[in-house]
Amino acid sequence: MFCAKCGTRLEDSEKFCPNCGTPTAEPEGQSEQSAPAAESEKQSEQPAPAANPVQQAAPAAKPAKKKTGRIVIGVVLAGIAVVLAAAGTVVAVNFARINNFIHKTFQSPEDYYRYVEGKTLDEAVELDGEMYGLMLEQIQNAYNNSGSVIASVELADAGRDLLELSGLANVDLSWVESAYINYEYAVKDDKSGFGLSAGLNGDNIVSVNGAADMEEGQVYLQIPELNGTYMGFDLKDAMGRSYEDFAEATAKRRELFEALSKSLPEQKTFERLLEKYLNTALACVDEVELQSGVLEAEGIEQKCTVLKVYFDKDTLGDMFDAVLEEAKNDEQLQKAVADIAEAVDEGNGGDAYEDFLKELKDYRDDLKDAEDIDVVMTVYVDNKGNVAGREFETDDMAISYRMPENKKDFGLVYSVEVDGVSVSLTGSGKRSQDKIDGEFRLRYTGATILNITADDLDLATLKRGRLNGELEVTVGSGLGMVAHEVPGLSVLQKMKFILTSRTSDKSVEYILLVNYDGDDMGTLAVSAEKKGDVEVKVPDGKEVLDIAGAEDLQEWVDEIDWDEVVDTLQETDLPRSAVKAVEKIGETLRENDLTELLEMLQYFGGYYGGSYFDDSYNDDYFDDYFGDSYNDDYYDDYYDDYYNDGGSYYDDYYDDSYYDDYYNDYYYDDYYNDDYY
Repeated sequence: MFCAKCGTRLEDSEKFCPNCGTPTAEPEGQSEQSAPAAESEKQSEQPAPAANPVQQAAPAAKPAKKKTGRIVIGVVLAGIAVVLAAAGTVVAVNFARINNFIHKTFQSPEDYYRYVEGKTLDEAVELDGEMYGLMLEQIQNAYNNSGSVIASVELADAGRDLLELSGLANVDLSWVESAYINYEYAVKDDKSGFGLSAGLNGDNIVSVNGAADMEEGQVYLQIPELNGTYMGFDLKDAMGRSYEDFAEATAKRRELFEALSKSLPEQKTFERLLEKYLNTALACVDEVELQSGVLEAEGIEQKCTVLKVYFDKDTLGDMFDAVLEEAKNDEQLQKAVADIAEAVDEGNGGDAYEDFLKELKDYRDDLKDAEDIDVVMTVYVDNKGNVAGREFETDDMAISYRMPENKKDFGLVYSVEVDGVSVSLTGSGKRSQDKIDGEFRLRYTGATILNITADDLDLATLKRGRLNGELEVTVGSGLGMVAHEVPGLSVLQKMKFILTSRTSDKSVEYILLVNYDGDDMGTLAVSAEKKGDVEVKVPDGKEVLDIAGAEDLQEWVDEIDWDEVVDTLQETDLPRSAVKAVEKIGETLRENDLTELLEMLQYFGGYYGGSYFDDSYNDDYFDDYFGDSYNDDYYDDYYDDYYNDGGSYYDDYYDDSYYDDYYNDYYYDDYYNDDYY
């Protein structure tokens, strides 16, 4: 069948032409079978078209109508899709609000509170899990790690002027512009190493490299600017008998860390256990009031759902009982407790879990005997189901956290008050996702101690214990009320500190700018980085001189090229007086033998720290004489008999007669009170 208007082929079931929209109903008396023939006859009776370009082009317009119709349908379908997508986006964006509304409307206050607190617990479990994971990593890598720390100071003009005025033991320091210390370390099993370098005004002045082999009891030191050879020390000889105790303590500590690294549960296990028992305790909350309210802080207000949660002795007891019941058959927790106990005290893991449960039961019994407990917690919930504020109240303590938001503006109050003494952090600013800018005040019982301005402070990393952003800190006027007569307080009140912090799991960087009375004094920068597993190199015999003997130390000193040392220092910004001092030391060491000096040192070391004091004084003289004579015979008999038992002199004369009569009646009353004052 074909359309009577445009000739488009039609399906039998179609009621309208898909191309032009004409109804497909047939005229009366005409059958479907005769339609093509009638159309053919109609076309055959029409005269042939003239050879005219316009007339010849007319039939070509029919396909365009067909394409236009399909475009219209496509546009309609696309519009529907856009509407549905927009609706889905609106739902997705507002899902938290919709979900919160459903829980608040159709649940009891207790169930709604558990829903809200459950979201908070999820975040808390995640954060605690991350902190636990970092701790576990530190334990596992305690004897297999490396890193670096760099600290530097750069003085501004005002800082150099102040240093020049102050001086140091009549030493001219006006030439100092900057200084730095660079420390690198590495630990691998029983071996450790470090490198330390220090410089002034960008020039390296001195450096020290060190290594230790605790298993062999050897320590090595090198000062590259003086000598490329390592100085070797035998700890066993240097420390004597105390080295055995030191080595034993070091070995036990390493064994403990190795055992803990294997026995502590994995981070995911820790998170599962924490989540289980927090939710177990949370399920026991049975008294919650729900109402509407407004959360306010520093002039910023936010409409919230207010939940008042009541905890008493019975509720806390139910929490203990629920946790105990859950823990009885918790194989995962039992394994964790037993493994940790075994690591700390070998052979004690078998009974550890029973002891653990007994401790919980003892706490439960103590709670039964305790006085009545009444704790009220107020929770402020925003329209997404997030906690915007929280307050705790007991008879003698109050803790408050409030952070209302109005679009990008926020206010903040965090305070703790105990027995009338309060500490608070208050302020306001703007928030963009997890970044905030604002001004805050740290107060102690109402007195402003510090004024703090935050710029681009990252709240997400702050929750994880990492500070990222910029803080400007000045001393508040209230510090004098708290610190009273602290030396230099007036100087502190004129100072401003600007701290820029960038931290991550593996590195930290702090830059502190110090300003005094409007002038920049200088900058202190500290950075640290963890570098992971490295190989520790311990010098071999060819690189080491054992300087326990005078001859070896003299040999090490003789290898120093003092002329080269002095020439190198002259290329730095060190003052001529400092270079001359080093030059004088070199001349003195070249002209004198160290043997006599070392023999004298060895004599004093052996005499005072050796056999005479260890055997004679420490063991024989002090232990026997002072322990036996003074403790047993002299002190016990003399003090007990004379002062305590036979102490009529002290008891009667000093306490009663002398002090009472002399100080109270005669001397103080008459002389000091009446005559003197």
